[in-house]
Amino acid sequence: VNRFVESDENNNKLTQSITVATSLPDVVVTSTTYNKSTGKFTSVVKNQGTGEVPAGQNNIGVGYTVDGVQQTWGSVSGPLAAGASVTINTTGPIYKMSKGTHAVVSWVDDVNRFVESDENNNKLTQSIRIR
Repeated sequence: VNRFVESDENNNKLTQSITVATSLPDVVVTSTTYNKSTGKFTSVVKNQGTGEVPAGQNNIGVGYTVDGVQQTWGSVSGPLAAGASVTINTTGPIYKMSKGTHAVVSWVDDVNRFVESDENNNKLTQSIRIR
């Protein structure tokens, strides 16, 4: 607003980029097992991010697809601290796999309940053979 006279009126602005860092969770499925006697899955989910998964009822969930078809799910309530892991059991319907080899995908945060630093590493794909 030119409140006073200066020797150089053209150097009064600074333009620069500012990065605002926020700590975000980043959840991944580290392992999945299947119990053919009970028809239930169990997964271990790790928060490898720098921020915690926020508190919430049943907000840390894993969906399970078998041979490309959604079959069941499991969930626990947060929070989950950065660096911590949690075991998640099936809380949805049981699913009895038939004999043979099946492609199983365990997908944590499958319905995007919270923001993560990496939304593209949430699936673990593996083959499970039932005898």
